[in-house]
Amino acid sequence: QGAEAFGFQAEGFDRAFRSYDNLKEIFSYMEGKPIYYTDYRRGNKCPELSDEVLCDELMTALRAGASLIDIPGDFFCPSQGEITTNIDAVKKQKAFIDEIHETGGEVLMSSHVLRYIPKESVLTIARLHKERGADVSKIVTEANTSEELQENMEASLLLERKLGLKHLFLCNGTMCKLHRKIGPFLGSSMCLVTEDNADIQNQPRISEIKSILN
Repeated sequence: QGAEAFGFQAEGFDRAFRSYDNLKEIFSYMEGKPIYYTDYRRGNKCPELSDEVLCDELMTALRAGASLIDIPGDFFCPSQGEITTNIDAVKKQKAFIDEIHETGGEVLMSSHVLRYIPKESVLTIARLHKERGADVSKIVTEANTSEELQENMEASLLLERKLGLKHLFLCNGTMCKLHRKIGPFLGSSMCLVTEDNADIQNQPRISEIKSILN
């Protein structure tokens, strides 16, 4: 349907299917397109796995062909809004980011805040991602009123002007769709979409985004 990259959410897989051989076979059908790979603690089919084990799984995916590895901003220290300032946790994050870079991958650091926050707070979180060595900053907030949507729009423009790093800024909530659809025009480096025949509340479809971009 015209997707330019693939998002692969391993947390939805049973652990037996996260093996190198299985991922390598799946990735072979993606015809060399970039693969954005997540293995979140949140919503994981194996909630008992430690962050260290999730790191091992992320490295397996990288070696199997994934190109952009998602590291939550609260890895090694679960925190509200998925961003930690714990010194030891931050050191571990930086070391893991270095390992991914040395293996040839890129890092997206994500913070699913999942509530409305002002634009200055969005920029503060993104700068923490940048300081830790991420190649892309991903932040997800919320917008349920026109005023909150406007603030999210302004946050996107602020990131584009002030951050100096690729970013993916999204919101959920009843007013989120417009922000997601025009994100690339506000500075987002990618647009997350779903297949045309899927029905997911927050995600626009491939055909919608391609029509807007064209």
